[in-house]
Amino acid sequence: MPSAEIRSLLRAMGSFFLAMAAIPLLVSYSFAGSGTLTVSGTQLGVTSQYLGANEGSSQFNINDLVDLGINTYRLYGGMSRWEPTNDSSTYGSPSIAQIEANPAVINWAFWDNIMTNPPGGSDYSWSASTGIPPVSAATIIGDLNAHNITPIIVLRNKDNNGNPSWSPNPPVTTNDWNEWWEHVFATVYWFNVRNNFVVDNWEVHNEPNNSGQGWAGTESQYMTFIQYTADAIHWVYSHYLPGYYAMRIAARALVGARPTYQVTSSVKNVVSVVTKDPSGHYYLIACNSGSPAVTMTANLSALITSGTGTQWEFSSTNNDAIIGSPTLSSGTVTFTIPANATELLKF
Repeated sequence: MPSAEIRSLLRAMGSFFLAMAAIPLLVSYSFAGSGTLTVSGTQLGVTSQYLGANEGSSQFNINDLVDLGINTYRLYGGMSRWEPTNDSSTYGSPSIAQIEANPAVINWAFWDNIMTNPPGGSDYSWSASTGIPPVSAATIIGDLNAHNITPIIVLRNKDNNGNPSWSPNPPVTTNDWNEWWEHVFATVYWFNVRNNFVVDNWEVHNEPNNSGQGWAGTESQYMTFIQYTADAIHWVYSHYLPGYYAMRIAARALVGARPTYQVTSSVKNVVSVVTKDPSGHYYLIACNSGSPAVTMTANLSALITSGTGTQWEFSSTNNDAIIGSPTLSSGTVTFTIPANATELLKF
């Protein structure tokens, strides 16, 4: 995830500058009071696209993040923060099936309160009891959204202090999984459906290979934990936020000030365009706004004549999923677009 890349970058940058600072201590140079700097005309590389911060204390100041140019912020979410006590009086209730059938079975009064009026008046009451800012989760995420800072939320059943005491660790029984699935569903749903926050990046626990960070299960159990977590997230997006996947498949082809190439379609309800990314890859996106499905043969020979690519689909059965590896033959490729669906082919 971007946060891991950022941490690696910052470590590397820190090492670099420490090394630079140490040079005067190790080597003695004799030079005049003036010198020259010669700039090469050859590009050396590119700067980092992301500059992130990880929640490292029980403080939050949006002005600091903005002043530093931070554009990604990682927060420790999960049960100790947003469900320190069970939101239901009956352990294991509601069940996954009941939530899928009707999200209203969740105790939304509990969630509205914990997210806007947290214990002790602070969303950081889970990590400290004094010196914590009077902010709620809603305030934090709202401030991040307002300044185009991408939140990354870590979903944890237990934190590094072993809290909350009531949560299963690891989940094993049906009731255990009901509780965890509901927590993940409620978190994602509260931010993105019940409210209009933008939270689309989720991390499954923190350092699960380090028992001191909360996870007490095996690697195999963690894999199952990931599956249940992903299923709960997917259920929210696929049933209540379908536009997310439509936007994602379109953005993959259309964002980034790319060159575009006109495509002429012989089918009235199929529209298409081709773009080219900075690495030289071509993206053909084709949308079928009608019914039934239609099989199209695209001729890209004016741009590219051969190659094996990747094909994504957004349809009633696939939410921006990879469905194949199409092959260009003399610049042409044939594919099927389901009714009211979008195909994206990259070569």
